[in-house]
Amino acid sequence: MFNAASVAYLWTNEDEHKTGSQGFYVEVYSDKVLVRGRDFKTGTWVDAAQYEVAYPVGNVY
Repeated sequence: MFNAASVAYLWTNEDEHKTGSQGFYVEVYSDKVLVRGRDFKTGTWVDAAQYEVAYPVGNVY
């Protein structure tokens, strides 16, 4: 499970409002899940928000 706050309101670390729209783009593969931050307003990736979750392939006991 990935939890993300609403993309309707963006705030900086200095507690200032910022315009835009950001969220996560999720790619599912046979051996991992990639979660990439996306700025939907500018159409760019958020480099600081890139995560990879690997999981075992085959039988797990």
